[in-house]
Amino acid sequence: MIDKVKSVLSYILGVAILILSGVLFSRNRKLERAESDLASAKSKGEIDSNEKDRQTAKSTANDLVAEYERLKRK
Repeated sequence: MIDKVKSVLSYILGVAILILSGVLFSRNRKLERAESDLASAKSKGEIDSNEKDRQTAKSTANDLVAEYERLKRK
């Protein structure tokens, strides 16, 4: 009788460990996916910001070249 109780408790403990392992694995995957999405969003924001800065610098450089050419002709 005691052996049967030990066997059942051992089985229940094994199932509980299996379920907890599954839950933790799922949570870990969701956390990694969230971190990846956050990193992607941050990098996209940085890329957009750098592109705006590049366009501003290009526009300023073009204006300076045009001003230089205008002054050079005088």
